[in-house]
Amino acid sequence: GEASDRYKRLLALYPTSKQAKDAALRQAACLAEESRWVQSAEALALVEKREDLNTGERLEAMARHGLALFELKDHSGAEAKFQQSLAFVESRKETEPLPGNFFVAMSQFYVAHIAHQRFRDLPLRLPQKQLATDLDTKAKSFLLANGKYVETIKLKNPTWATAAGYHVGTLYRELYDSMIAAPIPSEVNRGDSRVIYDLLLREQLRHLLGKAKDVLESNIKMAERIGVKNGWVERSTE
Repeated sequence: GEASDRYKRLLALYPTSKQAKDAALRQAACLAEESRWVQSAEALALVEKREDLNTGERLEAMARHGLALFELKDHSGAEAKFQQSLAFVESRKETEPLPGNFFVAMSQFYVAHIAHQRFRDLPLRLPQKQLATDLDTKAKSFLLANGKYVETIKLKNPTWATAAGYHVGTLYRELYDSMIAAPIPSEVNRGDSRVIYDLLLREQLRHLLGKAKDVLESNIKMAERIGVKNGWVERSTE
């Protein structure tokens, strides 16, 4: 709290100084590191109103603001902010190249992560007609989240590529878990029909588990190749 409070005092005392812009960004970052998400979001909203930000600074402010909203469980607001930051980068890529792509990859990752959360929250319900509809919706949601994680990996930022690789693996595992837990239609819940149903489902589930394993192993190999060691690589290994 001391660092963020010092930056806040500096801003109050010298709002027009050359250091004010940097202090505003650093204060918001400190608040995020302290998990003071409401204050961080408020500080970042003020930073975004500044007219003296360069492209990198404005992108950082938007991405950090999106993270604060995500942590506050405002997923629709967070998604809009991350999409705004990606659109901003796209509009500036010809005129002002970025010094790095950390906050671009961060924005893309959280767009994927929010899609992943929506996939996770989708129910599978009976009767059979409803179950068929729910499975179709869940499959489409799975493909959407998976595609967005792949877009993150393509950006090749070591931190966010390994985070995305880990979550693609968990995405497959969660699809497996949801199918295991899905209700069994009464039409197949007896005799020979149940045996055939179990055999067909088992083959599909084996494929999902195999895919999850392959993705996580690929994530570990990618990390070894580029020399990255972080929590996502450790979790992939586990």
